[in-house]
Amino acid sequence: MHQRPPIYGAAVALCLAFAHPAGAAPSAVLYVGVHGGGGRNLHTVEVLAPILRRGGNLWFADLRGASSSADTQEYNLGFGLRHLVTRRGVLGAYAYYDHRRAYGHFFDQATVGMEWLGRRFDLRANVYLPFSPPRFLGTGTPYLAETGVAINRDYAEALHGFDLEGGLLVPGVSRYVETRAYAGIYRFFGIHNKNVSGWRARVEFWLTRGVYAEVDRRDDNLRGPQTIASLNLYVPLNRHFLRNLADVFNPRPNAVRTLRERMLQPPIRDVDIQTAAYAQAQVIQPLLYVDPAPPGGGIGTLSRPITDLQKAIDAAGPGTWVRVGSGTYAGPLTVPADVTLWGAGISAFGIPAGPAPVIRSPGPADAVTITSPLPEENPLQGADPAVVMGLAATGADANHAGFRITGSGATLIADRTYGNGIGIAVDHTGAGAQSVSIRDTLAYRNTWFGLRARNPAGAGTQSLAVAGSTFTANGLGGVWADNQAGATQIVDLGGGSLGSAGGNRIFGNTVYDLAN
Repeated sequence: MHQRPPIYGAAVALCLAFAHPAGAAPSAVLYVGVHGGGGRNLHTVEVLAPILRRGGNLWFADLRGASSSADTQEYNLGFGLRHLVTRRGVLGAYAYYDHRRAYGHFFDQATVGMEWLGRRFDLRANVYLPFSPPRFLGTGTPYLAETGVAINRDYAEALHGFDLEGGLLVPGVSRYVETRAYAGIYRFFGIHNKNVSGWRARVEFWLTRGVYAEVDRRDDNLRGPQTIASLNLYVPLNRHFLRNLADVFNPRPNAVRTLRERMLQPPIRDVDIQTAAYAQAQVIQPLLYVDPAPPGGGIGTLSRPITDLQKAIDAAGPGTWVRVGSGTYAGPLTVPADVTLWGAGISAFGIPAGPAPVIRSPGPADAVTITSPLPEENPLQGADPAVVMGLAATGADANHAGFRITGSGATLIADRTYGNGIGIAVDHTGAGAQSVSIRDTLAYRNTWFGLRARNPAGAGTQSLAVAGSTFTANGLGGVWADNQAGATQIVDLGGGSLGSAGGNRIFGNTVYDLAN
């Protein structure tokens, strides 16, 4: 848990440094305030410490510390010059270094400003110049973006900007309590965030020798309307500090402060470093989107999906997944190496699953054929085996399969196959090893087998790992491992040499559940 900075100790340190400056400067003044509204509470400690006074000129230092209920803390350290224009007003200029913790990170900026404190009219202008780079906050939840699975990388940045304010001494009521009303505008600009534009209106009430209050109303396009009220105590820091402290609630000798008194009030500026969060989308898995519902002419994006699944498979480049939306698609389909079919029937990247898309065979054909090549037959150097997941296959006649795997390294994950001659047919068609993986797949109500693995004579070694899958209600058998003479076949249903996690359910098939 972050420890709040010692803002009170910092303020006291400046008091000790400037409470009795060299030269004929007046005493430093301690300001303590509480502020509420706008979704947070703020506690402030501020010391305006005169450094040197020469004639009508006053050099001063200003240190302010703030701690917020919204877990933000801020320091502001500034230096300025105020010039007294006799019987007219005070002209001032100042510069600040601002240091703020927000979003769990620290931000820095410079502030420069000018002011006119008149007997009846005030005017102020400030410019805010942050110099901290954007801070990384973390990553969000993956989602389907226009060209793939994306994740937002969240950042926060400090905004540069300005504010302008003018105000008047309110006549009538100021005969009893000094009351000043102000109105102004502010603008802040971000590199990655939208610009912030707003207005501000506030009223100050200088109530007693050491108490003033303020009501601030502001509205902008980022935070909306806010009302903030504050109450502040101010006490001169000199050897009569205790007497000054006891005097803060006593009436003022004159309702309106003199210009020399106003030279010791803190400059009015937006003491917060304006920060805003933004997100940068990063595609972590490129996708071609397919959906059977929209009209043709799609280009494979989320808003313009392709309707022809085989065309999408053919167009998918290495590393690009084909995202198959729910619905029914015409088979037969052929899936080569380097292609992953991601059906909506399985959750991936934290994106919820939906109804599995159905690949319907015309009858005398396999619904889906996976031709991921054997390593020695692969013309593409480094090509990855095909993966088919989250689909359903049906409609193949007695001589064909829902899924037929004729190559090496193919993987089925969370697929369903039903109403076919064979649910899954794994056929070793070439020499050399063939490594196939089937996980979390359901094969049921097929005419012959839920799974048939065939390894003909002379074909070499066939290896098949099956885990978490169910084979039931098939017309002949659940799983048939058909290994011909002179060939080697390894079918791992759990605990075998291929590392299958097991967990298969093979039951309720008409003639047998498992045979070889």
